[in-house]
Amino acid sequence: MSKSGFVPDIKRLDRHDWETLRHLRLTALADSPDAFLATYAKEDQYDPAQWQAEFDRGAWYIYEDGDGSVGLIGATREPQMPFDECYLEFIWVPRERRGTGMAFDLVDGVLNLLRADRYRIAYLWVLDGNEAAMGLYKKLGFVSTDERHTLDDRPGRTEERFMRDLS
Repeated sequence: MSKSGFVPDIKRLDRHDWETLRHLRLTALADSPDAFLATYAKEDQYDPAQWQAEFDRGAWYIYEDGDGSVGLIGATREPQMPFDECYLEFIWVPRERRGTGMAFDLVDGVLNLLRADRYRIAYLWVLDGNEAAMGLYKKLGFVSTDERHTLDDRPGRTEERFMRDLS
């Protein structure tokens, strides 16, 4: 049994699932606009080719339970990264599911999948002030790299880089 009490099904999406990715990302942006650097207004304008191109950046996973697709996480790579490193991004569960353990199960499940795929390190960025996310990631074994940077499009805001050794 998972930490949340739900039996999770974490499914990896593929290019043909771009509409599911679109739906969940737009839902996440509408629900939690301050948690992401992306905006609803911008992503709502993406055409199908732009959504499919998201799969060129990496893998996208959804958390499914009896209520359908209710969580999202991306495991993406930057071109210069070593083959066994990735970034976790766009981590989201619905507001009514927060605090239930669902986010823990989603991230933990994806970390296990990445480990099985021989990833060695997972990174993520956390926006300042997002204490709930920071607490979650620390419970999952992420540690700060002490790297911070300011956000050009959000004056006064910063984000901090965390990492998790998967070996």
